Amino acid sequence: MPISIFKQTRVFAVTALAAVAGLASSQSALADLSSHYTPGFLRHAERAMQRGAPERALAIIAPRLEGSLKEHDRAEAHGIVCQAQLRLGSLEEARQACITALDLDGTRSNWRFLNNLGVAEMQLGNFSEAEQAFSLAATRSGYASTPQKNLSLLRKLEKAAPDRPSERVAGQLP
Repeated sequence: MPISIFKQTRVFAVTALAAVAGLASSQSALADLSSHYTPGFLRHAERAMQRGAPERALAIIAPRLEGSLKEHDRAEAHGIVCQAQLRLGSLEEARQACITALDLDGTRSNWRFLNNLGVAEMQLGNFSEAEQAFSLAATRSGYASTPQKNLSLLRKLEKAAPDRPSERVAGQLP
């Protein structure tokens, strides 16, 4: 039985629509991929942190911090410096790196930077600043439980020993 003109037109229209949708999604995917590019040195520094080598991460990042990085990449680099300094126990340097990462972030919405700032502040004994950072991180994270756990830990520490900073931290990010 021959296909009517109406059915042929409908099949052609559906096929054309699918082709256009496929082309649009492939272009979108390319745009998404290029907007999420992470420079190799940041990936290497993150891997060093995952392996428990904060000194190595700092050595990878240090020579590139003042180079021609995009602002987002510079913020990520300072975020890694913050994590490394926390692991090394250099709390004031960690605090400063977190603040720099947040300033470079532009929106000050990166919950990981806020959480790590809270960790530094808590370990320095600055409980009110830690509470502000954890509260903002909890609000901005949406899904991550780490800031809420740190906020809960901070409140317990304030009740138990309001004059002593903590050595234990629930969720410093790797």
